[in-house]
Amino acid sequence: MKKRGARSGIRAVLLATCAALSVCFFQTGKGWANDIHLCQVVPGETVAQAVNGKIKDIRAAEGKCVYTVIMPEGSGCAAFAIYQHPAGEYEGLRSVLEGESTRLDDLGDDAVLTFDQEAERYWLLVTKGNAVTLQISGDSAEHVRQVAVAALPRFSAR
Repeated sequence: MKKRGARSGIRAVLLATCAALSVCFFQTGKGWANDIHLCQVVPGETVAQAVNGKIKDIRAAEGKCVYTVIMPEGSGCAAFAIYQHPAGEYEGLRSVLEGESTRLDDLGDDAVLTFDQEAERYWLLVTKGNAVTLQISGDSAEHVRQVAVAALPRFSAR
């Protein structure tokens, strides 16, 4: 009888451990579930097609989805990161932008582009109605804009 009780105890501990790990890794506040979801909402093919490239890699990372794209005509690879924020966070994010910003009138409801000299990357902050605020980074102002144009419609039906 004791052996059976010990086995049940071990099973209970293993089950509790698995449940705890599931909560840690798939929490909805800030964790892998939201990041993976963002990568599904904006698939790699969408990002790659926007810049006429081919998707090489997609990675969900803390608070973002990172896309590595093989650029056309042997010009190497480019990395793009997309961060998703609630629509209401746009003004707060905009107020902390560093450096000179350029307003883009033809994108979303409001959009600004900045260049981070230290990181040598462009950052585009764009909001669309009550749907979403996105931050997109990349190595070229035009590529970042193209990725935003491709990504924004994927949030409007939500």
